Amino acid sequence: MMKKIPLILVCLCLFASPVYALSAAIQAVVGASSAPAGCSASTDYVGDKSDLSAGTTATSPDVYFCISYQAITSSCSSGTLGAAYIAHHLDSTQSVKMAVYTDSTSGTGAPNGESRIGDAASLTCSTDTPTPTCTNGSDLGGTVDKDAYYFLCIIGTTAGFDYHRVTTGRTVYYKGFTGGYATPVDTLTATGWSDGGTRDRGAYVEIK
Repeated sequence: MMKKIPLILVCLCLFASPVYALSAAIQAVVGASSAPAGCSASTDYVGDKSDLSAGTTATSPDVYFCISYQAITSSCSSGTLGAAYIAHHLDSTQSVKMAVYTDSTSGTGAPNGESRIGDAASLTCSTDTPTPTCTNGSDLGGTVDKDAYYFLCIIGTTAGFDYHRVTTGRTVYYKGFTGGYATPVDTLTATGWSDGGTRDRGAYVEIK
């Protein structure tokens, strides 16, 4: 003989089921909307990906050539610095280092006590590539934010490094740091920078 289920339990079950389903749906929507979108290494970066075959230049020993760029972050709110790339000039083997620093000036002046983000990248290139394609494939690490400004610095070794650039675009600031190639500096001090004019370099760092 079947037992009768009290009416109150039936009512509670009928009420609870749709409420639970609605709550789960709301949580799913809120969770999806609040989750940050991931960056794409193919579209998000700091620097310049352009073809800069119009001109070339070279580094100087332990000199930092730094340009402020606004992060290209079309698909995410923040991300991690990936691999560095540079447009090497000449079919000979040369090495260079690159690093990304904060930019408290938001693109309006020379470095002013900026901090290095992540590691410095060491690249060895041997072919002439007017677009930035030479890389070591290793990630720099360190977090960058959407639309924020950062200094991308190319660091010269004693042997020199030839690469592509143009005489238009953003201002390049340069300064020497003793031993700055062997041990990249953690801070771009606020004094002693020279204005090198508008000289975009063919270099960038991925944002992942």
